[in-house]
Amino acid sequence: MLASSLSDICGNLVADVNKQVGLGKCQFGPTLGGTGYHFAVSSGKPRVIAWVGFRTRGIQTDNPKRPCVVVGIRGDLLAKHGALARGLVWNPNANFVSQRAGGNGEWHGVTYKVGDAGYQAILYGVQAAAVESITRASRFAGGLSRQSMKA
Repeated sequence: MLASSLSDICGNLVADVNKQVGLGKCQFGPTLGGTGYHFAVSSGKPRVIAWVGFRTRGIQTDNPKRPCVVVGIRGDLLAKHGALARGLVWNPNANFVSQRAGGNGEWHGVTYKVGDAGYQAILYGVQAAAVESITRASRFAGGLSRQSMKA
């Protein structure tokens, strides 16, 4: 029951993000190995824009401890959107890829229910990351079509 209510928060996030970026563009689902969950953008570059963790016992800084959803948004996707990151916490050591491979850290947010301040911060962050992912994919596709016309 508890995990279901936490996943409902993510379902609401996806619905709210898709209102901004287009129906069905952002999706929530299990990771490839099935060990966690993530937000992905269909036809985006990169496809995976954020990871999701369900904390049934809350986080260490909670007092009292409350179940929550923790979202980590790729740092490179929000580089131009620092103002949107208010309410999110920068973690330079958390990377989708290792630091040696050019990882850029993550913006972390915590939400306890739909509509709270953490939810709003995560919503704005995931929306901005989705838009950036879609923009990069269109730039990449445009570059490929120009190259193929030269050949």
